[in-house]
Amino acid sequence: MIGSYNYFSFRIILSMRHLKKKISCVKDVNTYEETSDTEDHSFHDKRMPNQSVLQVKKIVIKLDTQPIKRKRRKRRTKARERNLRTKNIVKNYGKAIASFAVSGLATPYLTPLCEEYKISSEQFVEYVINRKEYLNNIGSFRSAFLAEEGDSDLEVIFKKVFQQIAIIFVKYFSVNWIYSGKLLYKKEHLDFRGKILRRIQNPESFTYLKAGRR
Repeated sequence: MIGSYNYFSFRIILSMRHLKKKISCVKDVNTYEETSDTEDHSFHDKRMPNQSVLQVKKIVIKLDTQPIKRKRRKRRTKARERNLRTKNIVKNYGKAIASFAVSGLATPYLTPLCEEYKISSEQFVEYVINRKEYLNNIGSFRSAFLAEEGDSDLEVIFKKVFQQIAIIFVKYFSVNWIYSGKLLYKKEHLDFRGKILRRIQNPESFTYLKAGRR
């Protein structure tokens, strides 16, 4: 009986010691959380198990980096949205200019230009119709106004006339086209109107079209 009693007492003592260690660890964690805003994120209590320390540090690091990740994600979202809004601006302006050039609205401006360069309006209209389907990007838009090696004398004249018609459209007709048409991003097309005009006037420098640049 005495031996059994001593064994039972020994087990109780061990259990109490184990319980004290657990309570001590919990206190250390609570103390760290209360002082983590003003103190270094490290533990000096040797009683704290290494695994628990690493787990708490991981939680702190994860919480600290979450705002940074949200900001990066927000910037990427804004950049994608901005690219989407400006993606087809050159293409849309090119198609609109070509449509204007072959319409009756351009006739009062086209007739004196054709007389000045001694070409027929029918030939010019045919040239623009053939070009219209290829005005999809900066390269094709640029080449529509800029004389290139291998162009015939007639093609050079067509490009000059097309350039003048394009300038007239952007200056006097583009605002009405933007607001009365079916464009999704009207504000962006209006904001880029000045940039488009400057690049038509100087097609040799038409190598980019980005927000924030002249």
